[in-house]
Amino acid sequence: KSLLAHTAFALCPSGFSTEQFRIYEALEVGAIPVINASHALVKFKFPHIKPPPFPAVSSFETAALMREVIRPLLQDASALDQLQERSLHWWSQTKEGLRNHLMQSIHDYEDKHSNGDSHRDADKRSIRRSEQ
Repeated sequence: KSLLAHTAFALCPSGFSTEQFRIYEALEVGAIPVINASHALVKFKFPHIKPPPFPAVSSFETAALMREVIRPLLQDASALDQLQERSLHWWSQTKEGLRNHLMQSIHDYEDKHSNGDSHRDADKRSIRRSEQ
């Protein structure tokens, strides 16, 4: 992780799956991930996740990647800083949105099941009273 913290870009090619933890490790330390264009974050629309601002490439072939993505940003410090800020902001919003969605799902589940429990408890109390 300490190496990532001193890196402007983190190459995050897909492995066996397009989903991998390298993206999130890079974002946590402030590096800009470069992901595969086939990654789910790029291909699909998620209700609580906006499309990422960081580069998505069709190939991790070194020369093309340097020429098309990395070199132009390294030559423009302002653009690089802006991309890093947008990436960190996106990551912060994404984590908050997912946290809120998860918490809402948990509350909805608890509400749904606690109502059923309170009806059962009321039914049990009613039965006990009628037996007395």
